[in-house]
Amino acid sequence: MLMRIGVDLGSANIRAFTESKKIVFSSPSVVAYDSYTKKPVAMGKAALNMTGRTPDSIEIINPLKDGVIYNYDATVQMIKFFLGKISGMGVLKDDIMAAVPSTMTQLEKMAVMDAFSDAGAGRICLISGSMAAALGSGISMKEPRGTMFVDIGAGSVDSAVVTMGDIAVSESVKTGSDDVTADIIKYLKRERDIDVGWLTADDIKKKIAGAVKRNEAVALIAKGKNAISQTPISFEITSTEIYFAVKDRVDSLLNSIRKVFSVTPPELTADIFDTGIVLTGGGALLYGIDEYIEKSTGVKTTIADDAENCVIRGVGNALKDLKYLRKNGYIFKSGETD
Repeated sequence: MLMRIGVDLGSANIRAFTESKKIVFSSPSVVAYDSYTKKPVAMGKAALNMTGRTPDSIEIINPLKDGVIYNYDATVQMIKFFLGKISGMGVLKDDIMAAVPSTMTQLEKMAVMDAFSDAGAGRICLISGSMAAALGSGISMKEPRGTMFVDIGAGSVDSAVVTMGDIAVSESVKTGSDDVTADIIKYLKRERDIDVGWLTADDIKKKIAGAVKRNEAVALIAKGKNAISQTPISFEITSTEIYFAVKDRVDSLLNSIRKVFSVTPPELTADIFDTGIVLTGGGALLYGIDEYIEKSTGVKTTIADDAENCVIRGVGNALKDLKYLRKNGYIFKSGETD
């Protein structure tokens, strides 16, 4: 039996939804390849755990970067693997609705549709990640009243003003929470002569990084390599250090919000002052990001419930509402003919 499957194809994680099972799974968007055979040897969490620990014969690939396909073949393999797990029998020409950045070019959209088609999908429909985040936030958008949604993903920040169930204005910048992780790696190398891997830096980000300085600094012990002696090292790092290490990057996250405000009609801008800014995505979990944006814009800012899953939940809500799909022009198309 054919299914309708919703997918949030993110730079850091791929999430899937079916009407019968709701959110089916969430897994890292990572593929481990055999460099000689060019065949995948691991996917998802298993591949992520290999990061920085593989021999030269194994290559770790992140198929998506900045919200768009970076390695086409790896993307196809990843989609085929994960969607095949849903039925246990492959994708079987199922209908797919996938969330993509709102400012994705037509060429980039076609690459996504082709990837799903080559992975075995039937008809494909794309929905703006910003719209999906809004649909998954649980906030009513049917009235002629603007609300701003900011989806902070691993590779991009999508901001949109939504009114009457549709997007009025949107903007996307290609920077996200993965760039915060990269900045921590660079900081430790530059300021402390310490080399750390991606997994260690990402753990530091999740535990002590912040968009605002904490009243009382917190610290953790991490492990890495002395960049001078090339020997193993255990070191202490504080939240205050990391705050300054990522400050410029966090400041850049505001660019998407400022760009949207600059082109939003006055009446909708006035609405946002009352309705506020709603944050979604994994990056919304960065300590103090809501406080930082509220102070910077003067607009009340809140984090949506279960922010990481807002996009995939919104895709699921759209899939279940055929009236909404027809009204807003969402059409499932064959990737082979369009």
